[in-house]
Amino acid sequence: SGIWSLVKYTGNTTGMFCQTAEAITAPATGITTDIGNEEGEYWYAFTPTKTAIYTASNCGQTGMGDVELAVFGGNCDNHTYIAPVGNCGEGKATTTFQAEAGTTYYINWYMEFSPGITTYSFTWDLAEETGNTDGMTCGTAIQTDTASNIEANHNISWYKFSPNITDFYSANSDDDMVQIVVLSSCAISEENLIAVSKENGDDTWGKATFYAETGKNYYIICMHNELSQYDWNLFAEANPDYATEVEIYPHSLTVNINEEKQMEWWVDGAYTDPTWTSRNTNMVTVSSGGKVTGKAAGQTYVIFTVTAGSITLQDSCLVTVKSATGLNDIAAGKVELRAYPNPVMNGKLTVEVTSGSVKPNAKAEIYSLTGIRLAMYPITDRKTEIDISNLSSGTYFIKVEERVLKVVKP
Repeated sequence: SGIWSLVKYTGNTTGMFCQTAEAITAPATGITTDIGNEEGEYWYAFTPTKTAIYTASNCGQTGMGDVELAVFGGNCDNHTYIAPVGNCGEGKATTTFQAEAGTTYYINWYMEFSPGITTYSFTWDLAEETGNTDGMTCGTAIQTDTASNIEANHNISWYKFSPNITDFYSANSDDDMVQIVVLSSCAISEENLIAVSKENGDDTWGKATFYAETGKNYYIICMHNELSQYDWNLFAEANPDYATEVEIYPHSLTVNINEEKQMEWWVDGAYTDPTWTSRNTNMVTVSSGGKVTGKAAGQTYVIFTVTAGSITLQDSCLVTVKSATGLNDIAAGKVELRAYPNPVMNGKLTVEVTSGSVKPNAKAEIYSLTGIRLAMYPITDRKTEIDISNLSSGTYFIKVEERVLKVVKP
């Protein structure tokens, strides 16, 4: 219990939210950004007059590090993460993205204030890339084949791989600070994620192993937090580390008729033949990428199946489709969660129990992609704010009882 008040904010809201983003043009150098608002972030709206590749960066600029960066497409109510972000040392950030003339993109700088600090000022640049842009974006991805010591010339370098033989492949680097992500298309999303480097800890990475088929293209992103020139390797994997566990999330899902929701999944090693199926396609359909659509009221299961060497691994989700009158609500006691903002902003994340109730002393557990538990936080209310600012940029799982969500910390 407590006393609180609701008052109209009368201060300057420019840049405080996506909806109040400050308009910016390119090229622009030495842009001064003052983060002194209660949100701990500053938004810019960039609408280029020329279709080109642009880089936003505070590398080598004035101001302390430990400021984060993200670039989004879409609109303020439904924006999507369009480019990976690299670290150029001293906690400073850089990202390169393809931008179409006349389309608005949102550049978000954000940070968590340290004790005693209420304002933060730094400078950064927004510039068009006019030199050799090979490998800077997915649209300029460099075609590659299996080879050793492939030279990367950017902090974040894109490659396109079109295998001649259907097989397992691994990508790695002798420099364990190189992280590798494999996608099935240029879109950076859970649905297109094929593989990521095994996390060794302390911001070091192992190899990323994936199954690649002839006739398909795969997009490989190599990222180094400090160097713009480094080598990496791509090779056929003779001894893949096969998966022993698969998990989809959530394990219970509620949708309305004609509503779509994206399932997420985690596999702990090499696998082939990922398939999604519905036990009742008249009630629920599911795409090859795990997108569930409600068709008729009722309950049924969707199942995710992979082959790992000589064994088959499966996990399932109970899908409840609600009628237009809302009569088919999920059963009492079933817990539904959401975590936001996602991607995480300012290192703070809210875990909300949107339906059902958790057990006394329930905890939110944070796991790495490799299944290592990194932290636990008590669930104290319907909405619980947790601080993950101490975690490195990457993808993490949040588990509350039997529910699992995936979040991205840019």
